[in-house]
Amino acid sequence: VDVAGRLLAVDGEPDALPLIVAGEQVFTLDKSLRPEAQIFGEAAAACLVSASGPRDRVLSYATLQPGDLDHWATDRFDYAERLGREYAVLMSEVVGAAVARAGLRAEDLRLILPHNVNVTSWHRVCRLLDFPPERVMLDNVPLVGHTFASDAFINHRASHRQKILPEH
Repeated sequence: VDVAGRLLAVDGEPDALPLIVAGEQVFTLDKSLRPEAQIFGEAAAACLVSASGPRDRVLSYATLQPGDLDHWATDRFDYAERLGREYAVLMSEVVGAAVARAGLRAEDLRLILPHNVNVTSWHRVCRLLDFPPERVMLDNVPLVGHTFASDAFINHRASHRQKILPEH
């Protein structure tokens, strides 16, 4: 979404609307890791991005990619344990960075639209951010599970459907 917005900013076509399509099938090694603790769903989502307008603007974003915790890129076998120990801290750091880049504080956020990996992990992240967990859209975790690339879009739509965020 950010890349589409940046491309629109230099494109010069004020009415251009790139379509972002996200989806991924669960066929990876991920589905075999701790299967008793994971629920994966398969989904696809799409959104249109415009250069201007009254709807949900992207104010900032942040990424954090600790490659040593990626089970595909490491020859270490303790990545799952290390990720379990470090996940909440890493996630709270990246959320904090995105919020700060937007010139905001966590308490300024109305809602966090997470990926649907794990409710318990999000509660830990909320404690580290001093953010109320009831303001994290976790309703879809038990309904659709983790749908990889579509989680945020599904949660965004659900937040409008449930009138947590207003329709425009």
